Order: sequence, then C-alpha cells, then structure tokens
Amino acid sequence: MAKMKKIQMFKMIFRILKQWVEIHCSQIKEKAKTLWSAVCALWSNLMKRRVITGIEIGQNSIKVVQGIPEWRKSGLKIINLLTEEVKNNDEKPEKLRHIIGKLKIAPKKVIACVPRSLVTIRYLNLPSISEKEIARMVQFQAGKQLPYSKEELVTAFRIIGSNKDGYSRVMLVLVHRDVINKQLELLGNLKLAPEYIELSSQAAASAFIREHPEINKSVALIAIDMFSVDVQVIFNEELVYTRNVSLSENGTQESLLKEITKSLNSYSRDNKEISSIFVSGKAHNKLVENLAKSFNVPVKTFNPSEKLTKTSLCSIIGLIGNFPNVLLNVLPDEIKTRKQTMEKRKRYLILASQCAGILLLTLGFFMGIIHNKQNTLKWLDSEIKRTDPIAKEVNNCANKLGVIKKQLDTQNSCLDILHELHRIIPNTISFATLDYRLNKTLKIKGQSKALSDALSLIDILEKSSYLKNVKLRSSSMRRLRNIEVADFNIQCEIERRE
Repeated sequence: MAKMKKIQMFKMIFRILKQWVEIHCSQIKEKAKTLWSAVCALWSNLMKRRVITGIEIGQNSIKVVQGIPEWRKSGLKIINLLTEEVKNNDEKPEKLRHIIGKLKIAPKKVIACVPRSLVTIRYLNLPSISEKEIARMVQFQAGKQLPYSKEELVTAFRIIGSNKDGYSRVMLVLVHRDVINKQLELLGNLKLAPEYIELSSQAAASAFIREHPEINKSVALIAIDMFSVDVQVIFNEELVYTRNVSLSENGTQESLLKEITKSLNSYSRDNKEISSIFVSGKAHNKLVENLAKSFNVPVKTFNPSEKLTKTSLCSIIGLIGNFPNVLLNVLPDEIKTRKQTMEKRKRYLILASQCAGILLLTLGFFMGIIHNKQNTLKWLDSEIKRTDPIAKEVNNCANKLGVIKKQLDTQNSCLDILHELHRIIPNTISFATLDYRLNKTLKIKGQSKALSDALSLIDILEKSSYLKNVKLRSSSMRRLRNIEVADFNIQCEIERRE
C-alpha cells in the first residue's frame, strides 16, 4: 500500500510539473512569435524603404520595374517587372493605375525615363571644354535646332569627347515640354513624383555597360521595341550615339536591317569601326544572321532579364540599376531647382539636429568640467590678488624699458640730421626751411651767393653717410638788396643705418 501511495504521489507531481512546463512554454512561444513578428515587420519596412521603382511611359507600352540594391554587391535584385501594351493615350491613366495596383510594394522612391522615340538628339561641336560654358552655349543652340522657342523645350546634354583644338563633341537632348508635363501629370495623379527623368537610351546603355564594360571598342546595342528600334553605340563605357527607327506594322526584316545598317554606317564614317553588335528584345534569328554578314562582326543577344516580352527591357532595368546616378536628366529646370532646394533644406535640418546634439553633449561635458574647476578658479583668484602689486611694478618697469628701447632704436633722428648738416654745410649757404620726414626724406630750401655753391652742395650732401639720392628740384637767381643771390630747392632720402 505504501508503495502504491508513493507511485501515485510521484505521478501527481509529474502531472503538475508537466502542466507548469506546458503553460510556461506556451507563454515563451507566444512571446517569441510576437518578437519575431515585430522583427519581420521592421525588416519589411526597411526593405520597402529601399525599393526603387522605375517607370517608362511610351507611346505603345508602359513598363514598370521594382528592385532592391543588394547589400554586399553593386547589383540590383529585381522583385517586380510588369509591362502593359497601350493602344492610345486615353488608356494610359487606367493602365498605369492597374499596374501600380498590382505591385507588391507601393512605390515610394520613383524614377522615370522618357522613350527615345519622343526625343530629338543633335550632335554639336562647340568651341569650349568648360562644362559651364558649354551649358550656356547649349541653351543658345537649343532654339536653333527645332522650330520651337527655348521656353517650349526641355534640354539636357553630355560631353562625349574633346580634341586638342579646344572643341567638345556634345550630345544635345531636346524634348518638348508637353511630353514631360504629360508624364508628370500621369504620375502625379497617382501621387508619384519622380526623382528624375532619364533618357531611355542612356538607361539602356547603363544596363549594357554593367554587364559588358568594353574599353577602346565601339559596341553597337540594338534595342528592339514593339514599334521602334533604338540603335546605340557605346564607346569606353559611354553612350556616344543613338538613333531611333520607327517600325510599321507591315515592316519587313529587310527594311529593319537597312535602317540599322544606315545608322551604324552614319556613326562609323567619323568614328571607330563597330567591333561587335548586341541585340536586345525579341530579335528574329534571321536579323542576327544578316547583321553578322553585313558588318562581319560577332552579333549576340543581350537580355538583362529572363522575362522575355515583345518589348526591350534594357532601358527600364538600366534605369533602376544606375540609381541615383543620372546622366541625361530631362526634368524641367524649375522642378530641378525646387528639388535641389528641398534637398538642401533636408541636409541643413539634419546638420542642425546633429549640431544641436553635439552642442548638448559638449555643453554637458563642459558643465562637468566647470563644476570640477570651481576650486581651481578660487585658488587662481587668490593668487592673482596676492601677486597683483608685484605685477604692477613689473609692468611699470617694462613700460620704462620700452621707452628706452624705442629711443635707442631710433635711427637718424632729426637732431642727428641737424648736427650732420651743421657740420658739412659751408658758410656761403643759408637755409630757409627744412622739411624732415622720419627715416624717409629731407627737403631743403635755401640761398647761396652763387648758383655754383648750390650745385657744390649736392656733392657735399651725397658724401654724407646720412643722406642719399640727392636731387636739385629747382633753382633760380634774384636780387636781394642789390646783390645777386641763388634760391635752391633740394630733396634727398635719409639713409637707413643698421
């Protein structure tokens, strides 16, 4: 019986311990779940803040891509990539709203690009290598390139080369202001404000350069879209040439090849030969073969994304891949200025808050030091009072020594000059005025019985060790009491003596 009671008691204790463990384990699990949920939410918010959204609104399509910069690499992880065909401008607002609604992450950091087909590009040779001077020249040249006023155009430029004669080769980008305003209006209706608007050709070139950094070679990139082809040439990791070719619905591969050949030959006439060709988008195999035969260079396909569509994705992927660097920003100047002002204000606010924090820390530190130094200050005050009489006596002695030193340091004083003149001037000469400037000049006006005496006085003064550069400024003869006398005016410099 006693043994059975012990067994029952151990079973009861075990059940109590089991219940206690289960209760506490469930509490620990709940706390761990809550903590994990908080960490996941924080991480999700952090990731959302780092997401970059790129938008390209073309004539016949809308492309949107979202990516996150990788922590340890310079690359970009694409998380969303959506494209939508557009038949007319009236469909664009609804299509764009639909795409933005399908995104997993709401756009916060937005950049955009304008298609090459909506842009005019001119290549200019300008007589300067200064970017500021070229910027002024570009503003002047913009109105000459198209039949629009400067106010109707948005411009951007890049210097793509220079020569020894001081001329620069400039790529000038011209966009009608209405094109940019329509894009800004479409984005603004969805409460999206782009950081900048890049040229699609430059964005595509950036995507290509990231994968193929070629040096001292001219590489052609053919970006095939639904109704247009962007022919680009990249040299030394820079876009140096771009031309847009429109495609009709009934266009053939032969007509497309002809336009591409025309574009690349136009570049090669004044520049280096094309070393290789890359085709982006849905390229027909026959086009690749014909390009290889026409130019006798390697022709390859280039698609920065595994997702293949009817449109080229180079521009939209290169747009976010190059963030925040922008080379051809076609935002209107007033918006650029407003953004720059806001950025400055943000920087100043951050700087002010940092300075305020540093000031408070410094103030607290010094308050502690001041508190600890109060006894030292009291001791210093007592020592100053004790040594004040001695200090006054020393100060008086120093003042007296200063006066004595000043007198000893005085060279060629007025008394020295008068003594020297008294010693060397003959009795036949008398002085009327002496104008003495300390250590500088001496002017003498006087009389002599003859003009020769005045001339001989110059030789006498020249021999003196106190004077130099003796010059006779003027001389004249007059009668005084029936006697001929000579008036003279002599100027000389006082010799500095060490």
